[in-house]
Amino acid sequence: MSRRNTKALEPLGVPAALAMACGLIELCAAAHGTGLVLGDFNPGNLLVMPDEGFRLIDLESVALPGERVHRRFTMAYAAPEQISAPHFGPAPGQAVDWYGLGATVFHLLTGTAPIFPADVPSRRRFDQRVADRVCAMAADNAALAFLAPVICGLMRAEPERRWSVSEAGDFLRDGASQGDPGARATGRAHQPDLDEIVRDGLAYTAGDGT
Repeated sequence: MSRRNTKALEPLGVPAALAMACGLIELCAAAHGTGLVLGDFNPGNLLVMPDEGFRLIDLESVALPGERVHRRFTMAYAAPEQISAPHFGPAPGQAVDWYGLGATVFHLLTGTAPIFPADVPSRRRFDQRVADRVCAMAADNAALAFLAPVICGLMRAEPERRWSVSEAGDFLRDGASQGDPGARATGRAHQPDLDEIVRDGLAYTAGDGT
């Protein structure tokens, strides 16, 4: 992330984290409204403005979905389908930006890279590894606990199951309208439970939150 990088990675309270996540979602949605895919949504391609808003920079990877392009991405923020794609071929769909958005939110809330190594021997699917790490780190991070369903939803391995920016935005608006998110997240974070942290997000995706 460019400009005031150190401040951006300081621990955020829940209201500030909610505002940050909403700002990133709106930025991604605006870009997608043009019909383009960014292809490399990560903190290094974001400029923090004086009003705490964001601006996209370094847009070399922008393309129309399906357009033939050279593969380009930032490891740790790239969706699985980007990593496995040919070096030259059709540009991915906008779902890769949803993954990058979730990974970016995770990084900004934790200060750590969104890398989730496979088990050896293999025991857990990718989505479970993401959820387990988010759950563990949410024990002393109220903002992460509050945004855990959004991060896990956006970072799903299968693009057809991944949350869209619209679904993520709706979830955050619903959560913000239900009282003080900071108080609820703080209480939850002290006793983290994987099912509790992701339950609302999974239910929302299934249609129970609409």
